[in-house]
Amino acid sequence: MFSPQGRLVNHVVDGGVSILPVQTRISEAPSATTGRYTLVLNRRPSAPVTVAMSSPAIPSPSGETVTQVNFAPVAGLVFTPENWNLPQEVTVTAVDDSIAEDTHYASITHAVVSSDPHFAPSTPFMLGKSVAFTVTDNDRPSVFLSRSNVYAVEGGATDRYGVVLTTRPWYNVTVTAVAMRPLQTQLTPSQVMFTPQNWNVVQYIVVRAVDDNVSENEFGGVHSGGSIWHYATSRDCFYNTRQPSCFYTTAACVAGSPELVCDMASNGTVSQLGNGVSVVQLGGGTLAVPLSAVPVRYGHLALNPTPPSST
Repeated sequence: MFSPQGRLVNHVVDGGVSILPVQTRISEAPSATTGRYTLVLNRRPSAPVTVAMSSPAIPSPSGETVTQVNFAPVAGLVFTPENWNLPQEVTVTAVDDSIAEDTHYASITHAVVSSDPHFAPSTPFMLGKSVAFTVTDNDRPSVFLSRSNVYAVEGGATDRYGVVLTTRPWYNVTVTAVAMRPLQTQLTPSQVMFTPQNWNVVQYIVVRAVDDNVSENEFGGVHSGGSIWHYATSRDCFYNTRQPSCFYTTAACVAGSPELVCDMASNGTVSQLGNGVSVVQLGGGTLAVPLSAVPVRYGHLALNPTPPSST
């Protein structure tokens, strides 16, 4: 290189190890991409030189360690006076775990062991002693429901559906179910909690039809119990969705069957709240103004936070 005065400066490498990255972007299975890099000595050693690799694990909030990458050869690379100037390759693969991490990063560090004083533990790594990798994750966090329709009988059979997470969370996740017509449908329990240990164990919510004294046989004895909507709360940002704003309307309310209106319940307009949870909005409503579609009375929103017993 040139010095500021324009003189040619020659840097002579006397010992040390050079690391030459080849492919540093990797991905988890099934479409796994393998990373590669090579190492080579900068001078002929007088004794074998072993370069050892290690990858620091990341601690999870629960205290467990999470390994990001695997590499080969695990035992390290050995350079001799005969092969010292022949680059040796290290292959790196991403650990296919069940944690949603989005795009994340991992590194592999190196250390040298040799009786050659030019390759003592303080051996310089000319281009740095670690290699950083960009890891593309294949896990998508969401709350999975086993059923899209349930059937219950007034005074008779109940039904149920399963709830489970699709990835392992960092923190506990509470999933809350909300019956849109609570005087028609009851849920037991209305909340289920998942931990980093039981995230993939299905938990069930039982659906029970309220046995009322109202005749609802217009359609052969079958009537709608309303939708059941869900939201999740957690310190894990991937599983913290927005709690819906729900109100009982005083307009168009039939005696004994108040209408529970939420800002994610009606006309099928799909939007994403938080991560992986698809919901729908009120007709004409928006996420910024979720109550814009609620009926108005005398120029004001006709809302009542408690269910009326009659109109």
